Amino acid sequence: IQAQDLPNIILHEQKHIDARHGLDLWVIQIYRTLFWYNPILRWYQQEILQNHEWIVDEYMTQQVPPQAYQLQLVKYQTHTPQKHLANSFAISNLKKRILFMNQKPTSKWKLSLFATSFLA
Repeated sequence: IQAQDLPNIILHEQKHIDARHGLDLWVIQIYRTLFWYNPILRWYQQEILQNHEWIVDEYMTQQVPPQAYQLQLVKYQTHTPQKHLANSFAISNLKKRILFMNQKPTSKWKLSLFATSFLA
């Protein structure tokens, strides 16, 4: 970790703390311990983790320039020592995060059209 990256890393982690993401993870871990035989809980935990990162990424792109933040994520992810098998999955999740950050918000018109399709 380089000194110039440290403020953004601290801001990122502080947002996780402020949003109490650790509480969600603690609760799902208790469920996974009690219902260890249920494979859906593992998937659910992964989805919670992904959602937490998307929430913090959205916040971070409002605080710092999005391209700089994305480059920082890529730099951190590619310089983190990982096993080769796990590395491809981590890059895939990073790609999803970056695509999500660059996605334009859905217009209210499209959302209302989607909602009315369920009423018909």
